[in-house]
Amino acid sequence: EAHPEVIGLLVAVLERGSQEAAAEAAGALWNLAATLAIGERIGCTPGVIPALTRTLAPSNCLTARLQAVGALRNLAIVDANKYRIIAARATEALVQICCDRAALLGDSGVETVLPPANGQQSSITGSRRSRGGRGGGRGRARAQQAAEASAAPRNLGSLASAEYTQLTIKAGATLRILASLPQVQVECGSGPLLAALVRLAHLDPDASVVRQACGIILTLSFCPGN
Repeated sequence: EAHPEVIGLLVAVLERGSQEAAAEAAGALWNLAATLAIGERIGCTPGVIPALTRTLAPSNCLTARLQAVGALRNLAIVDANKYRIIAARATEALVQICCDRAALLGDSGVETVLPPANGQQSSITGSRRSRGGRGGGRGRARAQQAAEASAAPRNLGSLASAEYTQLTIKAGATLRILASLPQVQVECGSGPLLAALVRLAHLDPDASVVRQACGIILTLSFCPGN
C-alpha cells in the first residue's frame, strides 16, 4: 500500500529531485496508481497531480514526461481524479503533446519525418501523393499547407523519437479517458486539438498513434457542438 508519507516523498522528488530521480518517482506513482483504491488515495493527496502536470513540461526529460503521463492516465480512471486533473490544467499539457507531434508531420504530398514506435523509419506515400497535382485551387492549398508545415519548429532529436511516440500514445489515452466529461469535450473541441487529431489520424506512420487519435475524435463527437 501507498503510505501518505511515501506519496509525499515521491512528490518531493518530483518537485526538487534530478531529472532521473523525478522519472523514477513518476514511475512509482504510475505503478501504484494501477490499483484503483491506491489511485484514489494518491489523487486526493495534495500536490501530487499538480506535480505530475508540471513534469509534463517540455523542459523535462522525455523519460520523466512519459512516466508522469502514465501516472496521470492511471489516476484518471478514478472519476474523482478526473476533476483534479482538469483543475491542475493537465489537459492543456496533454493537448500540447499531441499538437507538437502533429506539427512535425509532413503534408500529404511530403514524406513524414516521424518513425513508428519501433524506431524504424516510415513514410506516407502512394495514393495521397498521386492526388496532389489535381486542380489549381487544390494545388495552391497544398502548397500553402506544405509551407506551413515547413515553417513549424522541428526538434527531431526528441519529438521524432520512439520515446516521444510512446508519450503521444499515453497522452492520447489519457485524453480519451478525460473526454468522457462534457466539459473536456467542449474545451478540446474549441481549441487546436481537433485539427491536430485529424492530422495524426491521416498522416502519422504509427498505428497506435492513429488509433488513439481516432478514439479521441470518437469521444469528442458525443458533444453536439463538436
